[in-house]
Amino acid sequence: MSKQGPFGLAGELVRAGQQSSLHRRAGYGTLGQAFTAYANNFQLRRAPDKPFFHFDVIVTYADGRQKEVPKHLYRRIVDNLQIRDPRFHPRGSFDGRANLFSTHNIGVEPNKPASFYASADSDSQQNQFMVTLKLVKIIDVLALVRAVLNNTLDSDANAAMKAFSDLSMGMTVLNTIVQTISREYIGGKEGKAGKYITLFKPDRPFTINSEFLDLYHGWHQKVKAMYQAMAVTVDVAYGLVYRPDTLDRLVYEFLRAIFPRDVRDVGPALAATNRTFRGKADKFVRGLEILLTYSVKPGRRQHSKRIKGLSPTSARDTMFNDGDGRQISVYHHYRQAYNIDLRYPDAMCVLIGSKGAVYPLEVLRATPGQQYRSEVPAEVTREMVRISSDGGPQQRQQTIRRAVQTLQYNESDFIRKSGMEVSNDLMKLRGRLLDRPKLVMGRSMMHVPKPDSTWNMPGRQFVDPAPIGAWGIIFLEPGGHAANQGNRRIIEDLGKELTAKFNDIGHSGAPPDLPRQPVSRPIIVWGQQGGNVRGFMNDVHRVASSVQGGPPLTLIIAVMRRPSDDDLINFKWLGDVGIGVPTQVVDLYKIHKGIKDDYLHNVCLKINLKLGGINWYLPRDVLPGWEPQANRYHSTMVIGADVSHPPPNNTTSPSIVGVVASVDPQLTKYAGDIALQMGGRRVETIVDLERVLTPLLIRRRLGFKPKSLESDMPPAQRAMNLRNFWPELVFIFRDGVGEQQYASVTEIELEAVKRSMLAAQHHCNEQDAPPSRYTFVVVTKHHHQRFFPVDSLDGDKTGNCKPGSVFDDGVAHPVLFDYYLQSQAAIKGTARPAHYVVTRNEIPHMNADNMQAFSYNLCYIYERATKSVSIPAPVYYADLICRRAKFMFPPGYDPSDAGSLMNDDEEDILRVMKGRFGPLHPVHHQKMWFV
Repeated sequence: MSKQGPFGLAGELVRAGQQSSLHRRAGYGTLGQAFTAYANNFQLRRAPDKPFFHFDVIVTYADGRQKEVPKHLYRRIVDNLQIRDPRFHPRGSFDGRANLFSTHNIGVEPNKPASFYASADSDSQQNQFMVTLKLVKIIDVLALVRAVLNNTLDSDANAAMKAFSDLSMGMTVLNTIVQTISREYIGGKEGKAGKYITLFKPDRPFTINSEFLDLYHGWHQKVKAMYQAMAVTVDVAYGLVYRPDTLDRLVYEFLRAIFPRDVRDVGPALAATNRTFRGKADKFVRGLEILLTYSVKPGRRQHSKRIKGLSPTSARDTMFNDGDGRQISVYHHYRQAYNIDLRYPDAMCVLIGSKGAVYPLEVLRATPGQQYRSEVPAEVTREMVRISSDGGPQQRQQTIRRAVQTLQYNESDFIRKSGMEVSNDLMKLRGRLLDRPKLVMGRSMMHVPKPDSTWNMPGRQFVDPAPIGAWGIIFLEPGGHAANQGNRRIIEDLGKELTAKFNDIGHSGAPPDLPRQPVSRPIIVWGQQGGNVRGFMNDVHRVASSVQGGPPLTLIIAVMRRPSDDDLINFKWLGDVGIGVPTQVVDLYKIHKGIKDDYLHNVCLKINLKLGGINWYLPRDVLPGWEPQANRYHSTMVIGADVSHPPPNNTTSPSIVGVVASVDPQLTKYAGDIALQMGGRRVETIVDLERVLTPLLIRRRLGFKPKSLESDMPPAQRAMNLRNFWPELVFIFRDGVGEQQYASVTEIELEAVKRSMLAAQHHCNEQDAPPSRYTFVVVTKHHHQRFFPVDSLDGDKTGNCKPGSVFDDGVAHPVLFDYYLQSQAAIKGTARPAHYVVTRNEIPHMNADNMQAFSYNLCYIYERATKSVSIPAPVYYADLICRRAKFMFPPGYDPSDAGSLMNDDEEDILRVMKGRFGPLHPVHHQKMWFV
C-alpha cells in the first residue's frame, strides 16, 4: 500500500476513541539531501505469540479495616504474591497501580473477582493484605502488532477504530513488560523504576553542588509504533532525588540554596517565621516518603509514610492529649516517651497520615531514591547539564548500547515466555538535510547563515532599527556601597560603546517622523543593589524630562553583578507594569574585564526588539503565504502558545500561560501577553485563550494603515485591504501538550482562536473580512528520540546531525502527521530534535515538505540570537513569556502567601493572585517586551 494514505479517522494510539479528529499524515517529506542515521530504537523482531489476560487489581487490608492501603506498597505486595503463589507462575507484569497482565489465566472467571492473601514483606509469614483480581479482557497483542507492521490500520473504518481501541491497551501491555525487566534489574540496588524511566544510584556519586539532592542515572524505555515497525526506544536518563537524610538538614540546606543571602543559621531558618521560607519549605516536603529515626516498636519493620504538609505550629507549641487527660507538647512528649531532646524545638513540624499527626523534622528521614520535582537551584542545573553532556553523541550512543546489553531483553522470562524478541541493534533510517534560508538584513542585504546555522552581525545593520530617544543606565553597586572608581569607569565605557553601537547599526536619536540624528549619550545614575530602584528610575526620568524639547525617555538599562530574583523583580516589575518603560539588564560580571563586541551585539538585539524594531526577517518567497504562480502573498499570521505548570507536589501555585501573535507581514514582530490559570490540577488546555488572544489580534489590525476603513470606500478596494489586514492563513504552534491531550487541546483551543478572530473583526467593524484557514501544530521538546549520523561526514564537528536534519520516514507515527526536526547546532552533548505533530490542517498546500521547511525557517527568526534555535521562534517567545511570571507580581509579594492564607482553596488562591498580577503596561502592547 502507498505511504500516502493512512486512514484519517484513526488518531493517537492512546485514548484512541477521542482522537478521531486529528489530522492524518500528508505523505512523507522529499526535500533535502539524504543521509543515513542511527536512531535509539530497537526493533521488535517478534511480537508476543500469546494473548494477555488483563486483570484489574485492588489491594485492601486482610482484616477488613476501612482504610486505604498506601499506593507505594502495591508493587511490593503484588510481587510477593506472585513469587509465593504457584498459580501466578510464570509471573505477570504489574504496572504498580491497577493493571496486571499475564500470559495465562490465574483462575479468575469473567464477572467473578477472585481474592488472594499477601504480605508486603518477602520474609513475613503474615498475610496483612488482600489482593482482588477482576478479569477485564483478553488482549491479542500479536494481532495488534501485525496491524502496524502490515499497515492495515486504515483498511476499513470499523476495523480501524477497533484496532486503535485495542492497540492503546496493547501498547500498555508491552510497556509494562519492558518496565518489569528494569525493576528486576534494580533488585537490591538503591533506585526506582517509574512508568518509563528507571533511575538508580551510581557507583561513584556525581558532584552537583548540593547538600540536599543526589543525582541518579539510568535509562528511559518506551515501546512505540512507527510506520510498519514496532520498537523499544532506549535513552540515557538522569534524575534528581532527595538525599536520604534527616528532614531538618534537608529543609535547611534547601532553604540555604534557594535563599543564599538570607539563610545562615539552622535554628532561625527552620523556625520559618518568614512566610516565604515557610511556603517554599511546605512545597519541598509535601508528598515526601519518610521513615522514623527511632524505633516505636523494637524488632518490628517500619513502613514508610507520606507527608501531607507543614503543621501550623512548632514542637514546643503543638499540644495534644496524652491519653490520661493531660495536655502535653510534642517537644516534652519526645523527651518523656523516647528520651529524645529535640535540638530545634521551635522549628516547623510536618503533618503525616489521615489524622494529621505532628512530627518534628529532626526525627524523620527521607527514604532513598525519591525523585525530586520541586525548585532546582541554578548551580545544580548547570552541573546536571555538564554531566549529561559529557562525551557527546558518541558516548551517548555507546551508553544506550550498553543499557540494552545490561537489560538483556531476550534473556528475561517476561520477554521469552510471552514469545517476544527484541533486536540488539540500533535502527538505521534515512534523514534529510534541509536548505538553510536566506535572511534579509539592513540595507536590504541578503545573507545565508553558515552551515552551523550561525551568522555574525558586525558590519551589518538591523533591518528596522527603532528610534532611541533619551535613555539611561542605572548602576546598582553590589553590597549596598557607593560605586568605586573602577566600576564608574566600566559604566562610563559601557555608555560610550553602546552609544557608538546604536549609531553603527542604524538607530536614530529622533522619532520616526523627524530627520535622523545620532543617538545621544545615556543618563547615568549611581545606586546600590537592594536600594530604592523606583527612586533611581525616577531620577533617570527627571533628568530626561528636564531637557527642553528633548526626546522622551525610551530605555533604561540596569547594570548589576549576578542579580538575584529580588533584584530583577524590583527592576523588571517597574518597567513592565509599574512605570511602563523598556528595560534591559546587563550583568557586571560579563563586562568587568572588558566589553566584548559579541556581548554588546547580543544586548542590542534585545533592545531593538523591546523598542519595536526588527533585526532581520525571512524573504517573502519562503513564507507559506507566497503564491509564485499568481505573484501574490496571502496574508499570514503565526501564533505561539505555551502553558508552564508548577511541580507535581505544588497544589497552590498557578499555571502560567504565554501567548504571542505575529503583527507584521514578515512574521517577525510579535505582540504577547501572559495570564494565570488553575495549576494544581495541571490543566493542559489554555482556559482563557479567547480573552488573551483577542486583544493581540486587535493590536495586530491597528498596526496596519488605515486604522479604519471609510464606509464609502469602493468594494474592490475594501476587499483588498481586508485581505491584507486580516490573515488568510493562521498557524498555531503549541508547546507543552502531552500526547494524550492532542485531540482535546486542539479541539478546544482551535475553536477559541476562531472565536477570537471573529471577536476582533467585530471590534474593528470588519466582519466582512475573508475567512481564515488554520493549521494547528504541537511542538514537543521533552522526549527521548535521538539520532546519530552513521557517516561522520554527515555530522557536524561535535558528532551530531547537522542543523536542518529532518526525520519522518521510518520513525514517524503510523497514522498521525508528525516529524522530527533538529534545527539547532548543539553546543555540547547530544542534540535533541523537536517533535512536531500537525493535529489539524485546513491549508491544502501545507504538505510534509512545506510544513517541515516552514518549521525550520521559523527557527531562524528568534531575533535575540544570531543562530537557528531548537524550536520555532513564536513557541520560544511564548516560553519566554511564561518565565516572566515572577516579574508580574509587585516587589515584596510572594505568591506562596496566597496558599497559606486561603487554606489551599485553589479558586480563592487564583483569585487573590490575579488581583496582584500585572497587568502589562500599555506602552509594551505592540512591542516584544518579553525578550
